[in-house]
Amino acid sequence: MSYLFNLLPDSTTGVKLPPGRKSLGLWDTDASHLLRITPGSNLTAHRSLTWTTGDADRNVTISGDAVISQDYSTTGTPRFGAVGVGTVPTGAAFHGYDAAGTVSVYLDASTGNNSAGFQLRNAASTANDRTLFSRLFSTHGSLPDAFLQDHRVGGSLVSRTAFLANGNGYFDGLNWGLGQTTFDATGTKVFVIGNGTAPAAGLANASQFYSKDFGSIACPTFKMEDGTEIILNQNLSTASSPAFAAVTGRDASGTNTAGANLTIQPGQSTGNATPASIQLQYTAAGSSGSTAQSLVTGLTFSNALLTFADAVNVAFNTTTGTNFGTATGQKLGFWNATPVVQQVLATGAGATVDNVISLLQTLGLCRQS
Repeated sequence: MSYLFNLLPDSTTGVKLPPGRKSLGLWDTDASHLLRITPGSNLTAHRSLTWTTGDADRNVTISGDAVISQDYSTTGTPRFGAVGVGTVPTGAAFHGYDAAGTVSVYLDASTGNNSAGFQLRNAASTANDRTLFSRLFSTHGSLPDAFLQDHRVGGSLVSRTAFLANGNGYFDGLNWGLGQTTFDATGTKVFVIGNGTAPAAGLANASQFYSKDFGSIACPTFKMEDGTEIILNQNLSTASSPAFAAVTGRDASGTNTAGANLTIQPGQSTGNATPASIQLQYTAAGSSGSTAQSLVTGLTFSNALLTFADAVNVAFNTTTGTNFGTATGQKLGFWNATPVVQQVLATGAGATVDNVISLLQTLGLCRQS
């Protein structure tokens, strides 16, 4: 069989098959079979296929069907509908879906390999700094089924964020900030909240936790479901100029609306244990200097008994004065005498000294030997 080779019509150096011949045959390595090179589309003009080897020997290996549709060089910007490595989804693969706006990663979790992941790594770092994203399938060592984000510096784990398959999650690292990027270098396992905008209202079946200034001091604050705000603060200003501190019930709003009561209660004892008490303390004056004064319990309320500590006195104002009992039917008793209503004496000569003594004894104000 003979072939006719002619110059191309545009006089470009090359060879051309005669009309009707659509394939160029090349013998294989042992000259037993032909490799046919055949155009796969109809052309509207003469076209050229140029191979540039860069003045060096090159090999091109094609192991499957391929489509070359864009610039795949290191300076190109190719885009793909999907890129896979291995068999999806049992093999390791990366897939991107533009239409859905999602990116999916498939990782092999075959027998003997119950974890898989990928990492963002600083290749130039001698300290092996990297962020590793891992997916654990079933139990992996001491860790349950989870998705982990590990950050390593110098090959050592410095922080881990975990999302467990059972719905729980945790952070393991030095400190964690919400609206806060600086931390006390001496603290560990500290959750730091920066001041933000306090919520205007409560949320159903929820409590809100945030930080806000109160008396120029940032305070941990809770907003309860009913909108009540609880501020935790021991000192409302600088130690050298302390401000007044108050614990208050919730204020009322609207017309003729009563404010909320404030209840102070101790913890509840169980069984026949000693009942818990409410104790009010004061500071006792000390010597001149910067040493903190001692705290002393002045009043104890326990088991229906109000007890004043020694040297704790009761003072009254001198303008209006104070009543003990605001109605004659209220009962009073002194020195463990049975409380009674206001006692009545006959007027004029009908009242004797014995009547007065009897009245005082009834109130417990005196007794006869």
